[in-house]
Amino acid sequence: MREKIAVIGAGNGGFAMAADLALDGYKVNLFEFPKFKSNINSVIETGGVEISGPIKTGFSRLNLVTTDLEKAITKCSFIMIVTQANAQDTLADMFVPIIKPGQTIFLLPGSAGTLLMAKKFREQRVSSEVRLAETVTLPYICRKIGQNKVHVERRTGNLGIGTFPGEDIDDIFSVFQTMYPDSYKMQNVLEVGLCNTNFIAHPAPAIMSLSQIEFGKGNFNFYKDGCSPSVEKVITAVNSEIAGILDVLKFKTISPMAACEKRFGMTWDEIQEMRKKWDIRVNFDTDKRFFTEDVQVGLVLISSLGKQFEVPTPVCDSIIHLSGIVEETDFWGIGRTAKMLGLHKMNIEELNDFLQHGYR
Repeated sequence: MREKIAVIGAGNGGFAMAADLALDGYKVNLFEFPKFKSNINSVIETGGVEISGPIKTGFSRLNLVTTDLEKAITKCSFIMIVTQANAQDTLADMFVPIIKPGQTIFLLPGSAGTLLMAKKFREQRVSSEVRLAETVTLPYICRKIGQNKVHVERRTGNLGIGTFPGEDIDDIFSVFQTMYPDSYKMQNVLEVGLCNTNFIAHPAPAIMSLSQIEFGKGNFNFYKDGCSPSVEKVITAVNSEIAGILDVLKFKTISPMAACEKRFGMTWDEIQEMRKKWDIRVNFDTDKRFFTEDVQVGLVLISSLGKQFEVPTPVCDSIIHLSGIVEETDFWGIGRTAKMLGLHKMNIEELNDFLQHGYR
């Protein structure tokens, strides 16, 4: 039996990760927030998750399925957070009294959430021996197909990972690679966070296809119907604005598109054509994460860093503004900003030193 792992979040990704790692021999605990307990009722009854797809098929028996976070993470070497980014702040508060030195928290993906947690942990005097890491995306292309069933089409290849501080990367990467061999080191967690492809792939098609999505009532095929040639021009413009920030900050990755191309081993056009074959249908009556996550957490951070380092982001700003009108929400006020992460007073040299060495 390998190490004991806690998987936090019982959505598509949480099911896939728990099932996959359990079949690999890890002792897996699965946690879900009490208000979403219905997500795990069937898993509790059956004792595990049934996985299907090209990478694995079978029933994965889990060690524990619970809505008690402390029980979920007790004696776990690794804590894998597979939730929407908006839950990271809440989880940081929940971890403060119960996290132990030597435990490693992975955010998959992170969207720079490691910096949010690090700031909160420092303010609450949590041990600096709690280690933090994040990935550029979820390790799976997957979807729930039942109350305790998940279909995993593939693992995400060439998965980028960073740590905070960056100097911890070698130790953490060696462990992470035993779980996900097709992974690679990135410069720091901010580079990782800015290269989340969801920030370029989701908000522009969502805002530009809004009437079709709303009238479609769950029948709108997001990639096939939403990513037309004209919409792709806006996606490319958002990518270019993020690329400008990556360049000014002297990060190694050229752009989110480049990171995505490395991950899939395809050109961006080929990736988009592949996605159009996926039957991904959206319903904004029940799920508005393209606004409440990808805009609120992603584009707001990009805009904030653009202002700080004098990189224009007019396309991101426009999408944020329009999304705020649609959602009747001040995303500028509640979104993830450089100030929220404790970065707003740093110049480029100070920022890179902080990302590499952490708090001193």
